[in-house]
This record gives sequence, C-alpha cells and structure tokens, in this order.
Amino acid sequence: PQSAINTGHIVNLNGPTELEEHTNAVQFAAPLQALGHHTYNTNLNSGLHVIMIEPHRLIGAVDSRREGSAKGY
Repeated sequence: PQSAINTGHIVNLNGPTELEEHTNAVQFAAPLQALGHHTYNTNLNSGLHVIMIEPHRLIGAVDSRREGSAKGY
C-alpha cells in the first residue's frame, strides 16, 4: 500500500481526469489520453492513510505530506 500512496493521486469525478502534479501520477497522462480521457495536472494535496487487511496481519501506509505514522508488528 505504501507504493500506491507514493505514486500520487489520480481523481476522476465523471469529467476530466486530474493527475497530481510533481508526482509519478503524471506518467499516466498519455495512456489515459489514448483511452479518450481529457487529463490535466493539478495540485491534489489531500492526505491519505491506508490499512491493508491480510489474513493474519495488518499493513499500514501513510502519506508523507500529512502527520501520522504506521506502526505495528
């Protein structure tokens, strides 16, 4: 989950697809445009924290732009 968070945000609310500027999310512009999406790069500065549930453990991941940390065993 940490790798996914580190990629940057991609948002589509039934219109143009927003790609978080200055992140790896912008690499999806050309493939999305080839599928007919209108894309643009913008500041998507929201924080995101994730807990992935596996059969015998939880894996946490955090957005480095926000406070917080993932701890566990």
